[in-house]
Amino acid sequence: MLHLIEELEHFISDNYKKSWVTVLFNQGLLHGLVQQSKEILEQHKRPLPTDEFLQHFKQTEFYQKNQAELGDKVILNFLELAVDIEKNVFGSWGMAYWKEITPKDVGDKAYLVLRHHGKPEHYSVITEMINKNKFDNRTAYKETVHNELIKDARFILIGRGIYALSEWGYTPGVVADVIANVLQASAHPLSRERIIEEVLKKRMVKKNTILVGLSNKKLFKKVNKNLYALA
Repeated sequence: MLHLIEELEHFISDNYKKSWVTVLFNQGLLHGLVQQSKEILEQHKRPLPTDEFLQHFKQTEFYQKNQAELGDKVILNFLELAVDIEKNVFGSWGMAYWKEITPKDVGDKAYLVLRHHGKPEHYSVITEMINKNKFDNRTAYKETVHNELIKDARFILIGRGIYALSEWGYTPGVVADVIANVLQASAHPLSRERIIEEVLKKRMVKKNTILVGLSNKKLFKKVNKNLYALA
């Protein structure tokens, strides 16, 4: 029925989604806004929540020159038209080709939900989060997600089935490897309590598991009564 309204016309372009616009629609304003938005997103290199994006956009010279025509609703409507810009399931804007915006596979989806979650989680819970957010019509299964997490360097196993993101500062390896890293980073031998404290920041394991790792005499040696160093 929209084609019967004389004030509206069909807007078709390779760079924009099909839409209806008024005959007075300012295409130049749309092109300028989208270009400015791309520059902001590519400069920050990460998805931006709507409020943060608008904050950066309103600091630009383009916005200052066109402020009278660019209310928040207009800005967001123009963004919705752009083919190269998309909003992810968590409401953040980014370039459409970014995996954080348009995840390609289960690994990308797991990365996105875990990053948004902000803390380590069991792979079964990560699977639930993927399905809850409905990226597409495909259902994620625990076994598939677990297999992806194991082989993807973006994820680090830090406990029984519990994964964290490597970008959070976690490193791969068994508990003994973590102990070795802790001691190597220290300028002097550390007490058993301090070692346990530091390892628990990087692994979700029982204290006894840490003590078993520390008892490996090929890797660690006791100094004085209760201090340990690399062997």
